[in-house]
Amino acid sequence: MAERRKRERRSLSLGDVTVERRRGERRRGERRESPRVAVKMWIDGIESEEQGWEYFGNISIGGAFVETDTPPQIGRIVDIKLENIDEEGDLILQGEVIGIDVGRGIRLKFIDMDFERERRLARYIDELIRKGLVY
Repeated sequence: MAERRKRERRSLSLGDVTVERRRGERRRGERRESPRVAVKMWIDGIESEEQGWEYFGNISIGGAFVETDTPPQIGRIVDIKLENIDEEGDLILQGEVIGIDVGRGIRLKFIDMDFERERRLARYIDELIRKGLVY
C-alpha cells in the first residue's frame, strides 16, 4: 500500500501516450456551448408577490440565470416565457433550478426542449447577439 501512495497519480501512462490531469482545469474559462445574452422574461414558479412577474437575466441554449430575491428550491421546475421572439410569437420553455446564488438569483437548466424550440431559441439568441446584447 505504501508503494501505491508513492506513485504519481496525476499522470497516467497508456503505453506510448501520456495523459496528464490538471487540478482545477474543469473550472477554468467558459463552459457554455453558446454565448449568453441579456433578456427580459416572464417566469411562473417563483414564489413572489405576483405570480408570473417579469424578471431580468441572461439566457443561452442550455439554460438561464434569473435575477430574483425569492429563489425557489433546487430541483423546482419553472415555466419561462420569452415574448414575441419571432413571427410565431412567444416561446415557452421549462427550466429546472440547478443552483442558487444568494442575493443574486437562480441558475436554470432547460429541460424537455424539442428541436423546434431549440431552433427558435438559437435564432433568437443570434438576433440578440447581432444587436450587441451579449452578456
